[in-house]
Amino acid sequence: MRLAPYRVHRMIQDVNSDMTLLNNFRAKRSSVYQLYGLTSRECALLEDGSIEAMAELGVHPNLQVKFLRASSQGSSEGNGKGGLPAFLARLTGES
Repeated sequence: MRLAPYRVHRMIQDVNSDMTLLNNFRAKRSSVYQLYGLTSRECALLEDGSIEAMAELGVHPNLQVKFLRASSQGSSEGNGKGGLPAFLARLTGES
C-alpha cells in the first residue's frame, strides 16, 4: 500500500483538531487544500472520496474516517452521515 504524502495526512489531522480550519474546509475545501500545498491529483482523489481513490492516494483508514467526518456537515450532531458510520457503509456497499 502506498502511503499518502505527509501533507495530506497532516491536513486531515489538522482539520479534525482545529474548529476554524474545519469551518474553512467545509466552506471552501480548495482553500484548505491550497494552504497545505496539495497537488491537483491529490485534491481530485480526496474530492472523489471513494475507497479506491483513498487507497490510490494512500490515506490511512483511520484518517479516511476522520476525512469523512470532516466532510459531513451534519456529522457532529451524530446523525450517522459522517465518520465511522459512513466509512463502514462504504466498505459494505450500503448507502
